[in-house]
Amino acid sequence: MSERAETIDRETTGAEMCARPLVSVIVTFYNQAAFVEPTLSSVLAQDYSPMEVIVVDDGSTDDTPQACAAFSGRVRYVRRSNGGPSAARNEGLRQARGSLIAHLDGDDLWDPGKITAQVATALRYPEAGMIVVDGEMFCDGETLRPSLFGGWISSRLADESHGAVVVECHEPFVRACLVTTPSQVMFRREALERVGTWKESVWLTGDHELYLRITLRYPVAFVRRSLIRYRYGESTLSGPQALRAFRWGLERVVMLRSHRHDIPGHRCEAAADQVGQTVADLTRDAYHRSPTSGRRWAAAFLCRLAWQSRRPDLVFPYLVALAVPEGVQRLAARAMRARFLAPSTAREAGDREGTRLR
Repeated sequence: MSERAETIDRETTGAEMCARPLVSVIVTFYNQAAFVEPTLSSVLAQDYSPMEVIVVDDGSTDDTPQACAAFSGRVRYVRRSNGGPSAARNEGLRQARGSLIAHLDGDDLWDPGKITAQVATALRYPEAGMIVVDGEMFCDGETLRPSLFGGWISSRLADESHGAVVVECHEPFVRACLVTTPSQVMFRREALERVGTWKESVWLTGDHELYLRITLRYPVAFVRRSLIRYRYGESTLSGPQALRAFRWGLERVVMLRSHRHDIPGHRCEAAADQVGQTVADLTRDAYHRSPTSGRRWAAAFLCRLAWQSRRPDLVFPYLVALAVPEGVQRLAARAMRARFLAPSTAREAGDREGTRLR
């Protein structure tokens, strides 16, 4: 795995300033009228130009169109029938003219220097297919996570004294998505033209699926600066936190299975291993959650997981366990305790008696 670290200056200088690329900002909304004003204001406050702002309303049924109308003349507004986040982002791409593409989800916020920092990095590292900045997760004014980077990249950046790392990282992305939200990412148009745009059939993990295709062919630049604010909410696409992991996990299994056909050799084996690990984790977690969410929910989820993962061997033992009545399970547990604990208890009693006699 190759990598190099460099310091990223705040502003581009010299010849870079004379040839600033056009940046296309694509902001997507779906029933997020309350967030339109702060989100678009954070875009228009960017200290970079030239920049075009394309707003895609994915068939909102609330006051989102009226809220967007307040920005008429400063953004290009496009309304479409509801088709999901990936379809909305693709609509924005069809309208975009820039050589650099930045996406922003309708409830997130950017710091004013976000685009400038990413353009500087893109110009300095033309080999990078995408440029990712750090940020924080918040809710109702409270910071829930001070950093959006996690796993492998978080530990890598912690060891660096510079402003960014540029690294080949397809295999780390197979293991986990290193980017929390598309609002962190700037893409090169040429990279999207080579690997393809957002896969519209993938709703929850569409960003991860696109990152896998990009990292298969391009390195990624990670910038340590915290420049975005990711809003957490129970009403977001993936729903309440308690069930979010199951929705994401199921779609991730299908996505990884599909991605295996695009990659050769040991990378394909790594993806297959990750599918198995994800299925095993989801199966175990769903089974142990059955007392809370109900055995019927757990059984339905496990049946769906077995079918879509094509790994029934990992799922069926837990389905069988769910089918056993709770009373029978309790009797079996008592029998097991009597079988394996009684002899040791008897030995302990004998030891105590022997000690008393001595």
